[in-house]
Amino acid sequence: SIHWLKKSKEIDQDLNYNYLLFHKLGLALFNINLIEDSIIEFEKAINLNPGNADLYFCLGLSKFKISNFNPEILVEAFNCMTKVIELKLLDEEAYKFRSMIRSHFNDMKGAKEDLLHAISINPNNPENLKQLKMIEHNIRLNNNQDISSSFQEIDRWLRGNYI
Repeated sequence: SIHWLKKSKEIDQDLNYNYLLFHKLGLALFNINLIEDSIIEFEKAINLNPGNADLYFCLGLSKFKISNFNPEILVEAFNCMTKVIELKLLDEEAYKFRSMIRSHFNDMKGAKEDLLHAISINPNNPENLKQLKMIEHNIRLNNNQDISSSFQEIDRWLRGNYI
């Protein structure tokens, strides 16, 4: 499919102004692990359609994947996820990825806030709840507190009494 997407741009020059072509090409490249190339295509798509949250998500996910925990690239991925949230407030995945990035920077409070937003969007995702337990546990460990209280907080939240 990558060959045909590139060939179509050569045949029809008008397609060079179609963000969907660059988006699809970026996805195809991402799926075969050509992440740097996918980033280029997602950036082209964003230049053509800067108000599309899905494009920023794809770009942020690509940057996260190649970051190898490089702080500069993680900040770029974080900024992409923040842009997704600005454009599409109820994007559970963007909040989850932003939470993961914050936890890499040891910003557990921010990671918890983002994860709670993700959970408020989709309270039925058990992975979010597991991640919240781990973040709460890390907060307790960092503060030298009794970790059993983190599980009590999660129980209160699940019952609708979380503050």
